[in-house]
Amino acid sequence: MRIGRPWKGHRWQRRDAGFTMIEAIVATVLLLFLVIGIFSGLMYAYRLSAHTRYRDHARYIIKSIGDEFLIQKAEASDGSLNPMFQPTTAATGTGLTWQGATGGSTGLNVTLGTSTGSLITDAVVTRSVTYLSSSGTAASTPPASTAGLLLRGDFRITYTYNGKPLEQNLSLVRRVP
Repeated sequence: MRIGRPWKGHRWQRRDAGFTMIEAIVATVLLLFLVIGIFSGLMYAYRLSAHTRYRDHARYIIKSIGDEFLIQKAEASDGSLNPMFQPTTAATGTGLTWQGATGGSTGLNVTLGTSTGSLITDAVVTRSVTYLSSSGTAASTPPASTAGLLLRGDFRITYTYNGKPLEQNLSLVRRVP
């Protein structure tokens, strides 16, 4: 005689049996949904991380060019403005430089990303420079002033990520002696 479980012939009673086929299928389907949900969340987190990485790299490029606008010598030896500081009528890439970048008057072509991920090769940086009057409004001609000129530089980087066009802008003001 066995202790703890009743024995009826060679079979266990129904309450001691294992999972039925339906219970096993339902448990497997629930586990599958759980695994799919976890992987979907991980893929979304990776995409968000990549988007943030590209946005930060674009911000780094545009801030670096903006820093050049603030610290570079604006005037050439003959008294004329260097190409980066010459006022524009439309956004242009003239006067912009970036290591390894190519471009011309339409914009400076730069690559976003690192060698560890897919690169964004369609990023374009442009600038727009205007004179500022003493009241802070844009002027097409340099205002007469004894204190020098005020220049406003608007820098823009545009690129496409996951089929969406994105852009970042930076506006800076500096005085030119």
